[in-house]
Formats: sequence, structure tokens, C-alpha cells
Amino acid sequence: MAISKEIREGLNIILNEASIINIEFNEIENYIFCKFELLREKDNKPPNIVNFKFENIFRFVAKYSEKVEDIIKVKKINPNEISYYVEKFINKDIYGWDFINIEKSNFNFENSSLDYITSESYDEQDSIELFQDDFDKNIEIKIWFEKFEIFNELYQKVNIEDLILRQNKIWDSIF
Repeated sequence: MAISKEIREGLNIILNEASIINIEFNEIENYIFCKFELLREKDNKPPNIVNFKFENIFRFVAKYSEKVEDIIKVKKINPNEISYYVEKFINKDIYGWDFINIEKSNFNFENSSLDYITSESYDEQDSIELFQDDFDKNIEIKIWFEKFEIFNELYQKVNIEDLILRQNKIWDSIF
């Protein structure tokens, strides 16, 4: 795994209390774009949007479930349909404090909605885990990838260390 402990901890801070706006999966070029709205400064500044581009996807698994008449049903979906299901959770924070390279996952992907695998050695790669819920539905996502980059809302590359510093300042101003 290539992500250092410091960057991993910084990424976990960045994603804490974020919400997923969109996920775009490009199977042909083998990347996933995740658009997040991050925690923003308390004086109602404009949205704090970043785009993570995960490249060389080794595995992409998701589970979308809905509770219907007290029965939890998992919906089977195609990887290119993930955006439609993620949009159901806009303005809902992702859960957890740890998102990157979690050693003991809480996810149970048996009976998953989608499971896209390009390499059986996916568990040796970096990964991100995301979970959102909204009353009677939830979505769990895990992506194993080789590398990633972060872009701003205009798709200009963002320096990870600068973003971590900025998000730390936002957290410090809140608490």
C-alpha cells in the first residue's frame, strides 16, 4: 500500500462529515471519480467541493439496500448505474472516522449490488470505504485502487497536503 500513515490520517479528516455528491465509473479507462462536498467554514462560505479520481481499479463493490415492509432488499445494479443510487443520499454525511485502508472492514458484501473485480490481488492495494444511509435505505461502497488524485470543482489538481491543512483549520474553527 502506497498511502503513508500521515496522508491516510489527513484523508480521513478531509472525508469526515463529507457527503458524496456523485460517483462516475469509467470501465473502459478503469477509473472512478468521486465528487464530495467537504465540511466548510462556519460562516456559510460556498460549497467545499473536491473530486477524487481513483485510477487502476482492482475491485469496486457496492451494496444498495432498501427496507420495504420491514424486509431489507438488496438491489442488483450495474457499475455504471452507481451514480443514480448515490444521488439518493445527497446532503447526507458519510459515516465513520476512518475511510482509507481500513484494516478490519465493517462491510459485509455478501449479496452485494455490484462486484467488479479486475485482479484477485486487490486486497494488497489501497482502498476507500464509504457508507451512507437515509431512513429506509443505505449504500456501502468499497474501492481498491492503485493511485489517486484530488481535483477542485473546476477539475484543477489540488495539493493533498494543502487540502489537509485547510480542512484541519476548518475543524479547529468549529471546535
